Amino acid sequence: MGSGIGFNPIAYVVIGKPRFHETAVSNAETLSKEPNRKLLLVTLDLLIEMIFHILEKQSDKNIILDALKNEGGLLTSKKIESYFL
Repeated sequence: MGSGIGFNPIAYVVIGKPRFHETAVSNAETLSKEPNRKLLLVTLDLLIEMIFHILEKQSDKNIILDALKNEGGLLTSKKIESYFL
């Protein structure tokens, strides 16, 4: 998110289908604990669910963007739900 000339990435998001290998999840969780090395794994089905929440006006897009910017490791439904409380 926000990479290229003149940008300083605040997070890296990887989309996986249907799911991620355990090694990828473990590595992403380890990286998420290091400062300035946010790596977020999002499964395609969870991404689609988040998009539908926005389209159906059940969620503000900024809530979803905050989750994508602030979370690290494997994004789960449980982690996303915490942003809606």
